[in-house]
Amino acid sequence: MSHNAFAELIEEWEARQLLQRQKVPMQVSVFDTDQVKIQALAAVYGLSEQEIVASVLHHGLFELETRMPYQKGTRVIRVEEGEEIFEDIGMMPRYIAKIHELTRGH
Repeated sequence: MSHNAFAELIEEWEARQLLQRQKVPMQVSVFDTDQVKIQALAAVYGLSEQEIVASVLHHGLFELETRMPYQKGTRVIRVEEGEEIFEDIGMMPRYIAKIHELTRGH
């Protein structure tokens, strides 16, 4: 194993360690049919059920955020390339504000 390979391995370990420190335990109830799917995915990919649930939830939340609809307000918040950009009066601004509120002090 070359020096570079060891450096890459250490970087991978450090990244995994950081990800583990960012995780918090959470109890969640799932439908029995979903539990079977989680168990199957865990078995097929050689991961724990917790890793499967955490990954699906993480990626699902990201996807959900990208699909929150923009609702055009009446107030212009900036001009880009001569085009007026109106404020979003939908759920996204409230969602972002709540995230900031909940993460203050962390």
